Amino acid sequence: MSILTDLGIAVCTLTYGKDSSFAGVNAATTITITPKGANNAKLALVWDATGDSFQSFEDKASADPGVVGTIDVPQTGQDGFLMNGQPFKDWYYEANVRSSIAGQNDIVRTYRFQIPAGTTSLDVDRLPLQGQVILPPVVAPTVPVTSLNGLTGPVTLDASDIDAIPSDLKGAPGGVAELTSGGLVKESQLPSRLSAANIEQIDEAASEALDTITDGRLSAPSLAATIATLKQWARNPDMLIAGTVTRDSNGAATSAPVTWPDGSPGTYTADTVSTTFPGAVDAYHITYGSPVTKTFTQPAVTRNAAGAPTNVPQIVVS
Repeated sequence: MSILTDLGIAVCTLTYGKDSSFAGVNAATTITITPKGANNAKLALVWDATGDSFQSFEDKASADPGVVGTIDVPQTGQDGFLMNGQPFKDWYYEANVRSSIAGQNDIVRTYRFQIPAGTTSLDVDRLPLQGQVILPPVVAPTVPVTSLNGLTGPVTLDASDIDAIPSDLKGAPGGVAELTSGGLVKESQLPSRLSAANIEQIDEAASEALDTITDGRLSAPSLAATIATLKQWARNPDMLIAGTVTRDSNGAATSAPVTWPDGSPGTYTADTVSTTFPGAVDAYHITYGSPVTKTFTQPAVTRNAAGAPTNVPQIVVS
């Protein structure tokens, strides 16, 4: 058990290596991992439960020829870390894997990836090179409050200081109406043209509408959160693929079955394979459910002269 799990931090075991030449000569492998934030910035995080501080040092691990290497790192999608005193998650890792065979030049490949909460193992070699990541907004440091509404020192506010309504105007003529525990205006404070029978009909209609929204279906906030999580998984199709991968003559993955984290089936399909960089996929879509209920589409990316993506459009949900 590592110091990370001792602190209660959820970790993911990364595997890498067991590289070889095309003639079957095994290579030694070394992985160097650096956690990063927006604009390639290094991070300084604090594990809130214990106060332990984590800095963006490079972590290295090595594997002998013919051996699969492993290294444990925190899951980037978990809650519990702070940056600048505010909750922070969804940073990313940059991993450089170096393969070495005596008497030959080393080969280095670079991966960028995030680890959703609950992911306990990940094969780095199966990830796309120069992977796409979704970064959280930069968190500004918390500034101590030195004044309130123009007042300094010990402050006592009344309703007029903050443009609030005095409590003695609740339910009073010329004031504001009071609400019941169900969020409705009290019957005694409704205009006289509404009879008790009218009020009962309105209450019943509102209750039926609420039942229609919540009974047996996700509420709007829950649905939005679920789609946001699925969009993050759709950024890395290799983490969803579960079955035989069909590839073109250049090695680009053109189709494969997938299994989403909740067990739902789907299909990965390449929409555009790169002609400039054979083997790379510029656009794809992944279906969700059987029958299909959602489709997550990655529009075509733009690449630089080296083949690295320079413009990655947002995932489109349909």
